[in-house]
Amino acid sequence: MDIKLKINKALRGEMAVFRQALQAVKDRGTLKAWEVKALQAAADAHLEHIHAHHHNEDNLLGPEFEKRFKFHDKVSVYVHENETRRVRLYIIIVRDLMY
Repeated sequence: MDIKLKINKALRGEMAVFRQALQAVKDRGTLKAWEVKALQAAADAHLEHIHAHHHNEDNLLGPEFEKRFKFHDKVSVYVHENETRRVRLYIIIVRDLMY
């Protein structure tokens, strides 16, 4: 498996963990202050990870790939916008958590 696939698999894994955490919060109903702060810090770190990943793909890997392959311009934009939209939804949910 190449590095790009591993990285994307890791990002999807992080999103799965957030979904599980949010479901657990919903099932449990209340959180302690430190739990909210921990979830919010993790969400902020994940959003930073996503932005850095997309920046690297678009500005470093993309130009190198285009030397060897023909890509449709809208494919990368569509994928990134969809992923970023989904991540931002989770971030909004986490940031609005209260204890």
